[in-house]
Amino acid sequence: DQIRNMSLADAEEIAEEALSYETAEEVSEFLTEI
Repeated sequence: DQIRNMSLADAEEIAEEALSYETAEEVSEFLTEI
């Protein structure tokens, strides 16, 4: 996993992608890939 500074635009993009997932489990899996 890369450690990087999160910009506001990055956070917004991630939030939009996360909202496309149907379950909390899928969101959790998505977040662990960052």
